[in-house]
Amino acid sequence: VNPTMSAVFYALTACFFAAREADRLWTLQTAVEASQLQRGFSGRLEDAQSSVDSDRQNILGEIRARQQEAAVEHAITVLIAAGMSTPDLRAAASHGVDISGAGWWCWAQIVVVGIVFVAHPLCHAIGGMSCDGLWGFVPWLK
Repeated sequence: VNPTMSAVFYALTACFFAAREADRLWTLQTAVEASQLQRGFSGRLEDAQSSVDSDRQNILGEIRARQQEAAVEHAITVLIAAGMSTPDLRAAASHGVDISGAGWWCWAQIVVVGIVFVAHPLCHAIGGMSCDGLWGFVPWLK
């Protein structure tokens, strides 16, 4: 086994575990943020709270003036369910699609895809680690 290629795979394995730890910490932070967002949320814009009452009145007045109460309530509901709110997510949710967790993704999955579909085939193709002779083209097909 080529020591350089082994070192590459050791480094990539370390990257995977670092990404898993980042994902774990991100998940914990996301749970805290979701809890804060849901605290006191009744689903009604009228029940919204603010540390400065004049800010609350100005914001609610602006939303009412544009007749966007239902749209804002829907956007907040989508934000809580999906972790983000975009026009497409709001449209999907209004059609009954389960958008739970749509805004969350994992670094570790990206690292694994990079290892399996990029680094591993390149190590075989460049490092000549397998498929000698007639089958030498196989790593390039990956």
